[in-house]
Amino acid sequence: MAGLDDFNRRLEERFPHVSETTLPSDEDIRAIYEFGRSYIREAADAPDGPVLAFCAVHWPNNGPALLGMTFAYNARHRKDPTTGDALFYRMWTEQEYGEVQTKEQMQQDLARYCLAHTPGPKAVF
Repeated sequence: MAGLDDFNRRLEERFPHVSETTLPSDEDIRAIYEFGRSYIREAADAPDGPVLAFCAVHWPNNGPALLGMTFAYNARHRKDPTTGDALFYRMWTEQEYGEVQTKEQMQQDLARYCLAHTPGPKAVF
């Protein structure tokens, strides 16, 4: 979780004008998307980086999210099986916002992505 705290701190430093309670402008959403992808890519490429990592942001920060963005990587499976893209990214909502996934759909996709290519359970004798 330390990485998640670092992501949020850097996000606040980079976008001080973006409120935690109000949806950002389209321009800011695009910039935050690029920032999130570069942030998770740095973690993925770090020599001592974790096998699994994710970071996320959503608006408003309290209560059901109108819009959220989740980024992740699985060192064993960097290609997102749904999009074919390197790394994982989903935009989601808890309040019916545009053509994006629900939070539950995103969480299911994230779980599948993070668990892909991990060793399965083994019997112990």
